[in-house]
Amino acid sequence: MRFNKRTLAGVALGAFALSFGAAACGGDDSPGGGGSDEKYVANMCKAVKDFGVSFADISSKAATAKSEDDVIKLLVAPLENVAKAFKNAGPPSDIKDAHNAAVKQLDEAVADVKKNGAKSTKFANFESPKLSPAASARLDAVAAKNQDCKDADFNFGSQ
Repeated sequence: MRFNKRTLAGVALGAFALSFGAAACGGDDSPGGGGSDEKYVANMCKAVKDFGVSFADISSKAATAKSEDDVIKLLVAPLENVAKAFKNAGPPSDIKDAHNAAVKQLDEAVADVKKNGAKSTKFANFESPKLSPAASARLDAVAAKNQDCKDADFNFGSQ
């Protein structure tokens, strides 16, 4: 069903844009942040890769969905999973505030999808905070060595 696949792709692209924003901003809910670059990058890239795998599974089911809302419902669990993974990513302290802002937006977007289904707008209106060029480059250097980042074709904005 072409219409449903477009809807699914739109929400998923929004989620990946959001993923990029969260990764590009870093942070967790722990006081002061303080996670290592390596662990943070590994956690973020695994979350994005896992979301991509879930999205691939959902795409095949979208063809038989009866409505846009049925397609969107398929995304709720993967979106909740990626939001939880981002919350627990353990960012370095210098990017914690930006990461937390992105995590908050992701939580709001997931809640919007759950409440409003195909009429949700939070992903479309997401504005990702940006890292400094130095922080982006530093995290991208770590990501270049991480297989999940490579598999997900994910970076932190310097590339």
